[in-house]
Amino acid sequence: MASWLIVTILSYFLFALSSIGDKLFLKGKPTPASYVFYVSVFGLLVIVLIPFANFSIPGLVLLGWIILTALTRFMAVYFAYVAIEKFEVSRVVPSIGAIQPILMFFLAWAFFGEYIISSKNILAFLLLLLGGVLISLEKKIKFNLKYIGLTFLVALLISLDFTFAKIIYSSTSFLNGFIWIFIFIFFFAMSLLLFKGPRKEIFSKSVVSNKSEQILFLGTQSCGGLASILYNLAISLAPAAFFAIISSLKGVQYAFLFLIALVLSIFWPKIFKENLSKNIVIKKLFAIIIIIAGLIILAI
Repeated sequence: MASWLIVTILSYFLFALSSIGDKLFLKGKPTPASYVFYVSVFGLLVIVLIPFANFSIPGLVLLGWIILTALTRFMAVYFAYVAIEKFEVSRVVPSIGAIQPILMFFLAWAFFGEYIISSKNILAFLLLLLGGVLISLEKKIKFNLKYIGLTFLVALLISLDFTFAKIIYSSTSFLNGFIWIFIFIFFFAMSLLLFKGPRKEIFSKSVVSNKSEQILFLGTQSCGGLASILYNLAISLAPAAFFAIISSLKGVQYAFLFLIALVLSIFWPKIFKENLSKNIVIKKLFAIIIIIAGLIILAI
């Protein structure tokens, strides 16, 4: 099994744990500005990796790509939560998950001249994409122009972030590029404080109110941070031809998320209550079987 595939699967497992923590921690819908601000500020902790990296100041061209990548990633997170706030996560996630791999297919060809040529890889891609959409779809999606435009924008920003990051990792060491991206994401987050509306939103309520919430917040963000490192490492390791497949592997995260939530709801129903009807469980298990089939085809 390719190293980038193993790293991607592990990153999605940690993203699933982070999502569980977010669900337990967040009360109601997080406001987009406050969420992107605190996540971005927490991301500055990547500077602890400097002693382990071949850290250096990038040249002007590479610096331009780093700033562009940081801005694209920052905007992707912000608009993702705008979409979730307006249309709910159960509608937004499957739509973005369906659009992004297709965009990645064309961006990999446009920027790197690479595309999936093996029929085996195409079959794995289609199975992973189908399984990911099925397992993340909670209800019937109602389309309108604003919904289509916003979800397409988020998928495009994530895909461009993916592509720009690959350019950076091809020009410098992985950790050096990764650290610089998050340094500039931090600066973009701090720029929100210059505006009255976002500043009021950010400081409207305390992020954590007691020690248990502090521990949960730190644990959740730590899982998310490690997942981000591994996900970016997968980008640096994988050939551009497999970018669409990495995007379609998002279904693996949904599978992990469902299985973890199922276990928690059985053993700790008072803490983690899930509405899991028989039909929902059957549908999600069927989706997991499709995802596993895609992974097997990809691995052999």
